[in-house]
Order: sequence, then structure tokens, then C-alpha cells
Amino acid sequence: MAEFIPYEVVEHTAEIGIKGRGRSRQELFAHMAEGMFSLIAPPEEVQPRQAVSVEAESDGWDRLLVAWLKELLYRFDTGRFLGRSFRITRLDPFRLEAVASGEPLDLSRHHVDKEVKAVTYCDLSIAEGPDGIWVAQVIFDI
Repeated sequence: MAEFIPYEVVEHTAEIGIKGRGRSRQELFAHMAEGMFSLIAPPEEVQPRQAVSVEAESDGWDRLLVAWLKELLYRFDTGRFLGRSFRITRLDPFRLEAVASGEPLDLSRHHVDKEVKAVTYCDLSIAEGPDGIWVAQVIFDI
């Protein structure tokens, strides 16, 4: 059996993306958030010192994924919150509730790699594969 890879970086013209996988939609959404934050700073540098409740709403799985990532990026932009792990507590096609664990950005310990400016709808996809694994792709402006 092949190794399960939760997310990988996808190169894209003048942008960058994440292709994520999950054994459930909840796991997929968590892995997509992990992947986005891995673009900003190495995950091994981020400690789960603080838990933050996060909610997102939209009208379908693909738009909800974008809304979720936008909300997390907003938390980084306004409060410098770096997420490390994510527990989805409610998920349906219209609403997501989660707890994000991480810590505020500390430039003495965190090496910022990329500035993620926005979550886009470019090449957005989310689907369940024939093997039951959920796969999604999101492209970010950097």
C-alpha cells in the first residue's frame, strides 16, 4: 500500500497551491489548513500553545473550503496566528466549526517562508476518489 500523503505543494504560475487528501471530509479540511500554514512557516517550528475557535459558512463543499481557508488566513493577517493542528467539530456543505491550535507569530522562532495574500477559486477542486479518499486543490496568491 502506498504511503498516505496528507498534502503537497503544487507549483502554479505566479502563485502556489496545495493538493490535500483525507480519509474523510473533516480530515481533508484539516490537512488543507495544515498545508496552507506550511507555506507560511515550517510546521515543526509552530507549537500548539493556543486554541482558537473558527467558523466558516458557504454554499457547497468547494466554496466552504475556500471560506475556511480565508478565515484562517484572516486570523493570521489580523492576529498573526500560525495554525499547527485543526480539529473539525462540525462539517456540512454549508457550515464548518473547528478548533485551531497554534501560536502567534514570533519572528525570533518562526522562519516565514511565503506571504500568502489570498485564497483563490483558480483550479479549485474537491472530490471523493474511487478509493474513498477525498482530494482537494486550492491555489493561493503569494
